[in-house]
Amino acid sequence: MLTFQKSIRSRFLIQLLVASAALIFIFSSILYLFIQQSIYDDKKQELMYVAKHVVSYESIQSVLDGTDSIPGLKIEMYEDLSFDGSIKLLESDEKTKTYLSLIYPFDMKNHSYIKVTQDITNTKRLLEKILNSIFIINILGFIIIIIYAVTLSTMLIKPIKELTHKLSNMNEHLIRPIKTQQLPIEFLPLGETLNHLIARLQNFVKYQK
Repeated sequence: MLTFQKSIRSRFLIQLLVASAALIFIFSSILYLFIQQSIYDDKKQELMYVAKHVVSYESIQSVLDGTDSIPGLKIEMYEDLSFDGSIKLLESDEKTKTYLSLIYPFDMKNHSYIKVTQDITNTKRLLEKILNSIFIINILGFIIIIIYAVTLSTMLIKPIKELTHKLSNMNEHLIRPIKTQQLPIEFLPLGETLNHLIARLQNFVKYQK
């Protein structure tokens, strides 16, 4: 019957790496979504500002003349009997350009609304750069975690290796108690148990002699 030996160190490494990878992925996703939502909220506020001014002045041209600071801006007016007056934010792609449009009610009696559109291609490119930067940082962070996990697991099993080395070098003529003062607190019960066993072996050897 084939049996597989389980390694505590391997299980520890796998569990630590899986947990760390999941934590990094969740944190990075939340961070990117937060940045993306913040940028889109700012863009929406800009478009809302323009739309409200159009409704206030009831003139598209007067608003366009006063919004030179917003590049790639386009304002259109439509009449649609099915328009329900809801404010909508739409994103569309045309060839290599990306546009963000705000649907805003203008005159509900005539079922008219305005569509404020802005070119956000540069903004999308910025978000892509941010995403790529986060991805690279995640890879570097995961590599650091791997190195830390290997180092930590080696440090944790070091006392066991030292105990194994001491016990393997003992013989019936050279049996010495283990110095428990040098062991970590977690290994004190094991060290004391081994010392009791060594004491019994010493008594047995004396009895045989």
